[in-house]
Amino acid sequence: MVTDTGPIAQALDTAQLVWPEVPRGSAAITKLVTVASEQLKRDTQARAAAVDGLTRFGDVYTDGYLAGLREEWPA
Repeated sequence: MVTDTGPIAQALDTAQLVWPEVPRGSAAITKLVTVASEQLKRDTQARAAAVDGLTRFGDVYTDGYLAGLREEWPA
């Protein structure tokens, strides 16, 4: 059982604005949870893609690269 108070009430108010055709209550909660779940999946996939992309540079910049670059700078 979910009580329609505080943050839940605010979420249901927002759902009512976004999806006026969805009745307040369990249908709106189901819609909110479904949309949130889909967004979390997309976020997780985007994060994984970003990490994958960044790890591809691991071989480009070897240990000591930055220190060597700094040595080339004029004092």
